[in-house]
Amino acid sequence: MVNTYLRPAGQTAVKYFILLTGYCCMFTFAAVMISVSLLRGLYKTVEEKCRHE
Repeated sequence: MVNTYLRPAGQTAVKYFILLTGYCCMFTFAAVMISVSLLRGLYKTVEEKCRHE
């Protein structure tokens, strides 16, 4: 049913939309992982400083 509505231009648009969504998801996931690792490192350093004092 969906294929009847989609013209070739529509199919390419859908392909690009899926590609963009995938890239956005990957970028967001990478950013979250980086920020989480940075926060963990920051937390560890702060914890060590508090222990030394």
